[in-house]
Amino acid sequence: MADYNLGEKKNCLIGNWMEEHALQDYTGHFRVPPKDDQGSHTRCIEHTVRLEPKNQITSNRRDFNHPADPTNPLDYKPAAFVGAREKLMMERLKAAVSQPAPPPPPPRYFESTMAADFTAPDPTVQDGGSIGARRMRTRDMQPVETRDKLWLLEHNAAPKHICMATREGIEADSALIEQDVPITVYSAQPASFPMSNPTQGANPFSKNSLFTQPIEHYHCGPVKDL
Repeated sequence: MADYNLGEKKNCLIGNWMEEHALQDYTGHFRVPPKDDQGSHTRCIEHTVRLEPKNQITSNRRDFNHPADPTNPLDYKPAAFVGAREKLMMERLKAAVSQPAPPPPPPRYFESTMAADFTAPDPTVQDGGSIGARRMRTRDMQPVETRDKLWLLEHNAAPKHICMATREGIEADSALIEQDVPITVYSAQPASFPMSNPTQGANPFSKNSLFTQPIEHYHCGPVKDL
């Protein structure tokens, strides 16, 4: 059955023989149009039962027509026939597509590298390198003043007694703290109060007990030197 009416020999017409006769009278062939006279759509691939698959060609690139060209056979709608709502929607879509993609969101979980990047200072280095202010010294190996006391006092950033304190007073306070002595205005600056300054000698506070008499001598009369 597959060999019927496929060649040039017209042996027998089966099935729709009336349509085949009408097609032959109208076009000149009774089954499929010949390859040379085949007219198809510009974007269709021509293939028939008489055409081998190796001979099939495409016309996609050759017959490409720009969609905005009003003379092409594509379904193109001029701007005059586009409604206001559809036009606004297309403009929004075009603006959304033209914008760059947003960056990815920041990670929710962070890993600290403080312990891995920490470098302990060399304990053998004394007052050298970029060590902090607590270990800095001058050329005379004296501690440097790292705080502007006047600025702290003007901006009320520190109490007055701390800003007016001297290094000698600080060293004296540290000595009093080591001796477990309460720090007062008198003990912190004893040189400013000469009345409390103890004198050197047997009686540091100028107390004289020679005029007193021991209690066991009260029942006796006064002893006089002859």
